Amino acid sequence: MSDALTQALTDALRQAAKEMGQKVTVDTGATNINMAGWITNAGMFSPCGPGQLLSTMVVDQALSQWLGALPTDQRVTQVKILGYVGPEGTAANNPDWERDSTCAAPPGVEYGKCELEFCLGELARSGGDLSLLELGLAGCSNAPRYYITGPNAGMPIQNERDAQLAMAGMVMVQMFERMNVVGNRNTSQLNWDGLQVLINTPVIDYRAQLECQDAEPVIYDWNSGAISSNICEVITAIVRRIRERGQFLGGVSRQDMILLMTPLMRDALIDFAGCGCGPCSGQTNEILSTNPFEARRERARLATGGTYGMGMFEVDGVPVDILTSGWIPQTSTAPNFCSDIYVLSRRVGADRILYNEYQDFTRTLAGVPANLVVQGARVTDNGKFLVLSQNVHECFNEEVFMKARLVLRAPWLQARITDVCAPFTLAPITPIPGDTHFWAGYPPTNYAHSDIPYEHEGCESW
Repeated sequence: MSDALTQALTDALRQAAKEMGQKVTVDTGATNINMAGWITNAGMFSPCGPGQLLSTMVVDQALSQWLGALPTDQRVTQVKILGYVGPEGTAANNPDWERDSTCAAPPGVEYGKCELEFCLGELARSGGDLSLLELGLAGCSNAPRYYITGPNAGMPIQNERDAQLAMAGMVMVQMFERMNVVGNRNTSQLNWDGLQVLINTPVIDYRAQLECQDAEPVIYDWNSGAISSNICEVITAIVRRIRERGQFLGGVSRQDMILLMTPLMRDALIDFAGCGCGPCSGQTNEILSTNPFEARRERARLATGGTYGMGMFEVDGVPVDILTSGWIPQTSTAPNFCSDIYVLSRRVGADRILYNEYQDFTRTLAGVPANLVVQGARVTDNGKFLVLSQNVHECFNEEVFMKARLVLRAPWLQARITDVCAPFTLAPITPIPGDTHFWAGYPPTNYAHSDIPYEHEGCESW
């Protein structure tokens, strides 16, 4: 099937395709399968080429896997927060702590509340048009192509239908990851709050349209400044604040708190943290100048440690794991790239406070009379996806639908440091198609080397 080099290269490929029964479907969970190739009788890949394909694409799913997802059959998720309880007059900054005189009525109490609302957002994608006349026809003798790694390693991708559905699923994963970070509130279909929307100020009570100051996350504006040793002090103060506020609800454990940032920002942060929060260069840093080898060993320990192998940052001797995401927007401000750093808590005590929910289409279809269900509708991946086949004569395509949201029940246990600028040696690469720094680059242009021609005549047709 594959030599050792091919195996090593393709182990880095994480694409969202999972076989259920005899059909290839998609999965945004922790189990991912590498789709190595597919049968094709036209287009960019020759069907008579090798039986495996390598791809430069890497699906960045670390954030959604850390968040986890729960099924729901509720159109809206509402969160009710009791902000404070205090003596009468608290809101007016004049609390009445004692009654006026003997036999006088005691002063009353008051409380503050905040109600939040989270809507389902729609993800939808269609595979390419297929013809029943072409299914089952191999391009040549060495077809079909095969999965290289994962639970289906060695099994063939049977036909174009499987391939198209798998590719639609890959784009669904891209959309899911993007919406978790960026969000796209108040559009006709998506209506999905991402981290950029939720971890922000002000937090507004959706019913009373009042600001919930007691529920607001910590927002620290770095204001396009270059990352410096002060970043250590700011992160330390934020983590301490979240731990302090969380202890009254059962505490935020190590595995339930992360620092989320771009890979480039992670490297810049650890460069400072590993050298005692001073630069790991020059002789101005006391630790580095007295013991440079120890400083570099400490940097390596932080960079390779942590639960997820992406690094860690220690606060009061307790590590905070780092998780990186290429979906966090980055702006180029010479000579740096600027982005946000998030401090996220997904659970306090036994309660989940930051997580995804998805519409369970299994429950949806179970509640719809059989005569009203679209012919060919089916559900995959434990209810996450609704798949429809659209037919016109002998041709059809596969359409994949998902509805989900990001729920934040405790905004005050989250934080965001905005617009931090980090230096770079190599420009970042991102998983965002169309982005300036998308690792696949722009669409290819015609190019021919003077010694080794890139173009050739090729076959008339396949």
